[in-house]
Amino acid sequence: MYPAACTYSSQNRARGSGWLCRASVIVGIFLAFLFPLCLCSGCAPQGGDDGPGPDDGATGPGTVAGRVLDGLSPTDAVAGADLYVYMPVHTEGVGTRQEDLGGPVAQAVSGEDGSFSLPDIPAGDCVLRVRPPSTARMGVIRLAVDVAPEETQDVTVNMLPLALLERIRTVRITPTEAVDLSAGDTQQFAAYAFDEADEPVLDDGSDLIRATWSCTSAIGAIDGEGRFTAGSEGGVGLVRATFGERSESALVRVTGSGDGGPDGGDNRAPSITSVQLSPYDTVAPGSSCFVDVLADDPDGDVLTYEFEADGGVLYPTYFDGMAEWVAPGGTSASGARQSTGVPYTITCSVSDGAASDTETVTVYVSDDASNSPPVIEDVYATQLTAEPGDLVEFSCVASDIDGDPLGFIWEAEANEIRADPDYPQYASWYAPGAEGAYWVRCTVRDGRGGEDQLQGDIEVSTSAGEDAGGGVGVVVEGSRAR
Repeated sequence: MYPAACTYSSQNRARGSGWLCRASVIVGIFLAFLFPLCLCSGCAPQGGDDGPGPDDGATGPGTVAGRVLDGLSPTDAVAGADLYVYMPVHTEGVGTRQEDLGGPVAQAVSGEDGSFSLPDIPAGDCVLRVRPPSTARMGVIRLAVDVAPEETQDVTVNMLPLALLERIRTVRITPTEAVDLSAGDTQQFAAYAFDEADEPVLDDGSDLIRATWSCTSAIGAIDGEGRFTAGSEGGVGLVRATFGERSESALVRVTGSGDGGPDGGDNRAPSITSVQLSPYDTVAPGSSCFVDVLADDPDGDVLTYEFEADGGVLYPTYFDGMAEWVAPGGTSASGARQSTGVPYTITCSVSDGAASDTETVTVYVSDDASNSPPVIEDVYATQLTAEPGDLVEFSCVASDIDGDPLGFIWEAEANEIRADPDYPQYASWYAPGAEGAYWVRCTVRDGRGGEDQLQGDIEVSTSAGEDAGGGVGVVVEGSRAR
């Protein structure tokens, strides 16, 4: 049997269509440089007279509003935080899917009391990124926001120190089991962050740190303390707790005040409209491809996606209804590739909590001797000499003669280097507290077995002073894998 990672599920609204820079002037690259995201949940709306939930007859844009607070001292507002809203767009191919998010559809800066408002947001799934002011040693937070037509999603963003966020490896939320509620019911949720040793991540006062809460707008609303109030519409959705860029969710089923609900007799089954493999349906041993499921639900129910495979390993992605499949691979005693020419079946299922639909797709594993590997042309950094704690931002410019979509992997000798999830050719890294030279490495892969790699050093010194700036777009010189 293959590992448990070969099966996974995710939830989100039914999707009628899927969603999954290189720059000559590097200054422009880093001004647009952002971090952020989570999976498939949404933020809570403000309820009207009929309780929280969207108006089924509304079709106009919505608003995302709220406050940015200090997560360790919630009475203190965070002023000057940059907020951006992005709308993911589906295109063919995995590489373009990530790059075609485009610029923000709305942006704002939090006021002195931490308040913000982002109006005229198209209804549907979007990404809210919150970046702290440059003077604050806080980490970026990003949320998936489910914008309801002509509604205001109220979000309380709890910013946390970067030092705490870097320690977080897993997030747990309670209750752990699916919660069944009726319209108007309330449920208190709690979230906990754990480090690599599976110990709770606490603040300096040995208190639990505060999460940022959000939920699927169709099922209700949740406040900044994790208190959820079920709406009147009914349905299945998610309550999500986010710490920086790590999150966990809980499934909530709400029986509406009208007829039916997620398990009601009037429920109509969802259907899978397409299953796509990208960028190829044939991959090299040990390489990967993406499985993208598009589904429709006539009732507009929130859907749960599940993936299984009879070989290889499946991994979740940022996008709902999408999984990454890594092919088996290796070399036999004779030196021949294993698994070459073997077909594998991936089973994709979608459920609305009461009914489901299932489709399969076949992916083939085969050597492709004609593939040309990608080439890293340059890796840029905002500075090559930094003081301890300085933020250094990187950009990798790479090409592939075959036109293959490229994946970027960033590694650093000390401290975590974070790639932008939507634009993975960009990454940022905070210089360690100890002086010395620290290597940073970028690996570019084409998904067909080809790769290139460049590694260079960043010098950390307390006497860097004015030399620490280095200018935007400094080329990182280093050793290559090829």
